[in-house]
Amino acid sequence: MTGSDWAGRMVGKLEREFGTSHSRNLRITDLVRWFASDPRYKPLSEDIPHGRRPEEWKLLRDDLPQVLREQPGDTLEERWNDLMDELGYQRLVDEGVYLFPWVYFDSEIHEVGVVKERP
Repeated sequence: MTGSDWAGRMVGKLEREFGTSHSRNLRITDLVRWFASDPRYKPLSEDIPHGRRPEEWKLLRDDLPQVLREQPGDTLEERWNDLMDELGYQRLVDEGVYLFPWVYFDSEIHEVGVVKERP
């Protein structure tokens, strides 16, 4: 399955699970794909001795809606940010992992909108 196939499947699952828009869901899947492909985020998916990193990564890939559903938060972005805290991802990379709130997302520019400090 290509990254685009995966993203399309997850966007639909997120829409059914949370009732959120296509663009909003695409923002989440874009971020997961970015984590998987950008060398600056490589530590997020690396195998670590006696660690859980590969299993965590597999959960993000295989059932993103379920993983987000299990997080506290009123919005998709709050759930994502709680997940990033739980996984400790921000301390592993120098780039941002947190999403700023959807109301501040500029769909014309379509930047994922990540920050290093939790909004």
